[in-house]
Amino acid sequence: YLKALAAVFGGATHGHDLHRLFSALPSEVQTRACNSFLQLLKPPKAFADVAAKLREYDSSFVWELPAVLKLSADAFVTFRYAHDTRLTSFVGFREARIALRTEILRLRPEWADLETSDIRSEAPAK
Repeated sequence: YLKALAAVFGGATHGHDLHRLFSALPSEVQTRACNSFLQLLKPPKAFADVAAKLREYDSSFVWELPAVLKLSADAFVTFRYAHDTRLTSFVGFREARIALRTEILRLRPEWADLETSDIRSEAPAK
């Protein structure tokens, strides 16, 4: 989804670092995706225990899209090379995916017809 958003704006789509790809998006796109992400986390108390554990790993962790993407920045490489022992976090990944997809479809609603996954049912209510 991050590369699709970058393509909408003619940005660079090289690399697999999720946080870097997100950071290269226009600030207004980042803000809208962050807001969608936070809406998916309501009520935030449901994530308090997980957030506390993540803060043991990274004391600066907060439940925000950039933080989740930073924590899982190498997710593509981890999935691709699952036989490695490299550890990464996928906490909040579902919500991040939905938030980014929501922003893509806001910008390019015609792309909804290209989708084949079951993520449509996961999108936040409008």
